Amino acid sequence: LNPLIPEKLHTIRAAYLSWGYLMRKAACDSLDIEPNELDIGFYINNNKCGEVFLVEKLENGSGYCNYLSGRIYSEIPSNALVTPLLNGGKLFNTLVYKEHSENCDNSCYDCLRDFYNQQDHSMLDWRLGLDIAKIAADEDVKIDFTDIYWKSLIKRITRLLCERMEGTIAEIDDSVFCIQDQDASILITHPFWHQGKTSTLKQRIKGDVVRELTIYDA
Repeated sequence: LNPLIPEKLHTIRAAYLSWGYLMRKAACDSLDIEPNELDIGFYINNNKCGEVFLVEKLENGSGYCNYLSGRIYSEIPSNALVTPLLNGGKLFNTLVYKEHSENCDNSCYDCLRDFYNQQDHSMLDWRLGLDIAKIAADEDVKIDFTDIYWKSLIKRITRLLCERMEGTIAEIDDSVFCIQDQDASILITHPFWHQGKTSTLKQRIKGDVVRELTIYDA
């Protein structure tokens, strides 16, 4: 999740913003307020790590962020911002529901988009947001395409790319696919994977030319 790698900056920023808007959605549900009462943003902190922040938009404030911070009630951040986005949580269940997940590849007005964040619509991806939510709950969690919200999408995107390339599909790991044609192979990767993981996966692919394409860019 290093936001200082030039070729990853756009995707990592998109993932953080997506997570931020998911947290705002969860917070608004918990507080029973409207989305325009909170705003979110992304920046790189002094430790050169990415962060998202929530800020109140009402004049003179209303105490929402102070409440959500856990300064008064320590369990609030987990209950309001973390748990709803984990497997079985209220917002998680809404996002992975078949009617939504099969019709929303990245974001829509039923999940992350609204009138007030139009400037970010093109980069938002609720699946990447859920992945960061998992990391927020457990820094050692495994990030791959085996989660319920990735499985059907990765198969569909891979199939469409294969048809365009007129190639063949090889599954080199659980829900990790490679598209091969006469000239090269394309490995579909997750933008959070480090170079060591992708290099290991490439070694399983026959052929001299193996290119990477993240599911976000795909």
